Amino acid sequence: TGLIAGLAFTRDGRLYMARGFAGDVVEVDQATGRVKRVVATGIRCPTGLAVDPVSGDLFVSQNTCRREILRISHFADGAGKTSTFADTGCCADGLAFEPDGTLYAASAGHVLQIDGTASATPGRTRSIALVPGADGIAVGVAQAGETPDLVVNRTDGKVTRVDFSTTPPTQTNILSGGTRGDFVAVDSRGCLYITQTSSIVRITIPGRACALSPSTPGVG
Repeated sequence: TGLIAGLAFTRDGRLYMARGFAGDVVEVDQATGRVKRVVATGIRCPTGLAVDPVSGDLFVSQNTCRREILRISHFADGAGKTSTFADTGCCADGLAFEPDGTLYAASAGHVLQIDGTASATPGRTRSIALVPGADGIAVGVAQAGETPDLVVNRTDGKVTRVDFSTTPPTQTNILSGGTRGDFVAVDSRGCLYITQTSSIVRITIPGRACALSPSTPGVG
């Protein structure tokens, strides 16, 4: 398998996978689980994988091997074009997009906000919160002009909500006592699923609707 890491669906329903040991991103046949084709190669430790809701391109992090987040374009019907989109200064892991195309990344305990492909400054990167053990990220549904809440799955058994309506941002643990957290996924209803060491956990807040941005752009 080449060390399965990030998984991402595109708008057309295709499933893509990052393989850490193989150093590539591939399309997966959902009926058989087999690799249909390779869309990008020569990537150092491909880990987090996310789809830009603006361009439809794939974005992949390289964890501790490289500091750059890569963009893969023109991959729908053949080998994709790989280019550097952002330099995180260290070791980006989990990735998530806001519906407007703003990208968020977990990197060395920091949550990074990265200007998207439609921005006047695409790839500009800044740290907006310090969350120890930050790994997977999910993005809340924000009002126009506001930074959305973020939910961060941590490697220390906690899941933390970061609220940017306060200065400095307020951090609240919505789960504790877990095992090693890694990636997250958000379904079409905006509900959160997190990975732990040997399980997948669904997190809901009693009496409240799910309010996160789906992992697959355009799904709602």
